[in-house]
This record gives sequence, C-alpha cells and structure tokens, in this order.
Amino acid sequence: DLITSNACGIAIPPENPEACADALEKFANDRTLKMEMGIRSRKLAEAEFSREILAERFVDILEKAAQT
Repeated sequence: DLITSNACGIAIPPENPEACADALEKFANDRTLKMEMGIRSRKLAEAEFSREILAERFVDILEKAAQT
C-alpha cells in the first residue's frame, strides 16, 4: 500500500479506463499536484528501496532460508 490517501499517486482499479482517464486529466490540469506527489514519491522510494535497505532485506531472507 505505497499509494495511500493520494499522497504518492492515484490508485486506479484494474481494467477501469474511465478511472485512468480521470487520473491522467487530474495530473494534466494540476502542476502543483504533480510536483508534490513526485516529491513525496521520491522520498518514499529513497526511504523504502535504497540499495542499503534492499540489501539488508535480502540478507535477512537468506539468513531465514538458511535456518530452515
């Protein structure tokens, strides 16, 4: 649930072209929204998916697998 309350993006139901069109129109018409969501998305990606964090998670998975 990385997209929460439209903070980092707009969740679109699968196979719903109307919702997709609405989201695209919203972004096309609101430069501030695009910039704010872009900044929040980048911060989230850097916090959750940095190389260091992903490496730590991978090591944890390997260690757990080795214990079983």
